[in-house]
Amino acid sequence: MSRRAIQHAIPAGMFTSHETSAHTEVTRREAPLADAFDRLAEEGTAPLVMTGCLERWPLASELWKAGTPTAQIAVLERLIGHRKLHYTTIAPEQRGHLGYAADGTGTNFTFTSGGKVPFSRFAAALRATLAGPQGGAVYMQSAPLGGFPELLPQVPDLPYLAGGAEGYRQLWIGSGGHVVNLHFDPTHNLIAMLTGRKRVTLVPPDNMASMYPAPLDCRLGDAIGSQVTLLAPDVQKFPRAPGELAKAQVATLEPGDVLYIPPMWWHHVESFGLNVMLNKWVLPVSATRFTDITANIVRGILIFDDIPAIVRLRYRDFYHATLFASDAPPPAPPAVEDPATARLLQPVHRHVLDTWRVLRGVPPSLRTRLPQLYDYYVFQVDGPPALSTTSPTGFRRKLRLYAAVVGAMRAVRSLGRRAD
Repeated sequence: MSRRAIQHAIPAGMFTSHETSAHTEVTRREAPLADAFDRLAEEGTAPLVMTGCLERWPLASELWKAGTPTAQIAVLERLIGHRKLHYTTIAPEQRGHLGYAADGTGTNFTFTSGGKVPFSRFAAALRATLAGPQGGAVYMQSAPLGGFPELLPQVPDLPYLAGGAEGYRQLWIGSGGHVVNLHFDPTHNLIAMLTGRKRVTLVPPDNMASMYPAPLDCRLGDAIGSQVTLLAPDVQKFPRAPGELAKAQVATLEPGDVLYIPPMWWHHVESFGLNVMLNKWVLPVSATRFTDITANIVRGILIFDDIPAIVRLRYRDFYHATLFASDAPPPAPPAVEDPATARLLQPVHRHVLDTWRVLRGVPPSLRTRLPQLYDYYVFQVDGPPALSTTSPTGFRRKLRLYAAVVGAMRAVRSLGRRAD
């Protein structure tokens, strides 16, 4: 069966009414040249669907030739049946949904459910789920591709974003019928569909507070998730969400498509039919710089929480006008005559210099979007951010420990450079 026949064999009824909404379709382009794409990605382009990128992937060709889901599972089982992995079973009552509970605090999202099992056992679960009317789903999520060495020669790396920071390739296989609710990654994300279909709804990172992030200690995997359920938003509980969701773009991915998701774009993923996907996360900066930026945000949370709101918002304007706008050194802070106020602002002024240091040379793809994190978590533009579901005090202690550890690592790196 051809690739086109496979995609048309998936019943149209499997898509919900959400598919017919008036959202803008993500731009589609035949495989662009790597250099041209990388320049766009670094500058901060919008999401993009690229076609014609997987035609020479041996695994893609073999899956397309296999045609039926049963035959495709057999291809995978022949290649990696003995390899061990985690997978998640999604109960029928969840209606395939992976996200937050009604109160916005609990999550049923997990990359691991129970111990590791051979792929052959997961393959049996896939076949049973696809054959049965029970309405549940099974999903192998974010399995490092290096754990399946037999597949490495079958799936050459994409040429995009290959010259920068390290990328991480993951394998995802599911029965279909599962939905991962709105979340974002701070990395570039390339999603390559080998078989099955996914509908990805993407929302630009324009106003983080209006997407109602869940508390930091209740993430979707390692990603910050939204408490807003895209397929059934509660507009009374989340009144600002409709304005953001109206900006959404939708990408319907078919076998052979590659979707590029820029850093910090919210995305919601629905899967239909047996789906096999590879993705690649690529850091916009080095891992060391990325850690330093994260620690800077954490320190900002701790420092500015003690600053009066009116002063905090004035510093917010200063950060936007200077630190986020260019690499130029920030002006010296004005002198403060009152000793108590001067002591209160000393950590703030240290944070100004630290922010300038960690943001120097950061590409626009990240630099233009980081202010969203600072506005929400550091400057509390829309009120106190959601940090913890249970113990805000205990969570702040963890944040302080994290900042201290990263600071110690930075000091060690600095000593190492001096020794050289």
